[in-house]
Amino acid sequence: TQKLAIFPLQLVVFPGENLNLHIFEPRYCQLVKDAEENGITFCVPTVINGGLLPIVTEVRLIEVANRYPSGETDIK
Repeated sequence: TQKLAIFPLQLVVFPGENLNLHIFEPRYCQLVKDAEENGITFCVPTVINGGLLPIVTEVRLIEVANRYPSGETDIK
């Protein structure tokens, strides 16, 4: 059994899609740090009309494009 971190967003991530995100919440900044340092993947569940569906896309961090003094990041 594999455990995956969950990063809920108000969007659907399709397999093979490239996604650019600005990360600013501390818990997700920590998730990005863990992904960068440990190579972990995480999942983005499908959220439609505020409801969480039992469908997720496993994603991996490709690049931290920008780092801000506040701890925020732009990732790919």
